[in-house]
Parts: sequence; structure tokens; C-alpha cells
Amino acid sequence: LAREMNSLSMKEREQRFEEMHGVSSFIDENPSFVRSALCELDQELASIQQKSAYHLAYSMDRSYVEDTRFRLMFLRADLFNAKKAAERLVLFFEKKLKFYGPATLVRPILMSDLCDEDITTLKSGVFQILPSRDRSGRPILFLCSNCGPKLYTS
Repeated sequence: LAREMNSLSMKEREQRFEEMHGVSSFIDENPSFVRSALCELDQELASIQQKSAYHLAYSMDRSYVEDTRFRLMFLRADLFNAKKAAERLVLFFEKKLKFYGPATLVRPILMSDLCDEDITTLKSGVFQILPSRDRSGRPILFLCSNCGPKLYTS
């Protein structure tokens, strides 16, 4: 890791540290910028050919799939890179369909959607939300892979 970090330019290294510590460049989400980003996301989604779970979710509840707050989560996760956000959104629906079935596609996952092994894993403490937040105010999810039961092989 040190060798890879040292091979970066000073500017690239600083960007990585800022990303890691949650203080990367602030993006001004003014209404015009958000409209433009959402429009780009729509264009990128249209260019993705394989998106059966996305189409299923869209046919089930168009308002859920097109909700601005929902789509902004994906844009923010990829720093408003519309192509990456579109790929993430399509993958989100594919994984949600695969792991939880069609009934959950257009609503949040509930505890009642989880199997016994999922609940045992959550209760084991393997995943914890820390009481403090990072420098940007985001919650910190801690994963202790050596803790708790070994219920899954992948």
C-alpha cells in the first residue's frame, strides 16, 4: 500500500487521503446541477441494455424507481459520475431481486425479509455502526470479519 501511495503524484495522494477521510471536494448541489445530473443519469440508464430487474421494478412502481431522492443516493455515491451511478443503480436492483425476490424491489428491505442466518449475523456484532461520524458527518460502518459466526462462504 505504501509503495502504491508513493507512486502517486502529490495531488493524487492528497485526493486519496481526502476521499478516505471524508473531506474530498465539496459538490455544490444547486437545483440546476441536480437537474443536469439526473438528466445524465437517465441517458446513461437508457444506454444500458441488460437491466431486467430494473425494468421489473419500473413496471411495479415507476414513482419509486424515478424518485429524485432515491436516484441522488446513487449519484452521490459515485460523486455525480452518471455512468457509474447508472451501473450501480442497475446492479442494486439485480442484487435486490437475487437476494430478496421481487416483493422487495420497490420498497426498503425489512427485518421480516431476512432469513434466520441474516438475523443471526446482524445480531453477532460483525457489522456495527460506530457512535461517532467521519469528518463529513457520515455514519461509519465497521465490519469485523473475524468476529461472529461463519454462516456464509461468500
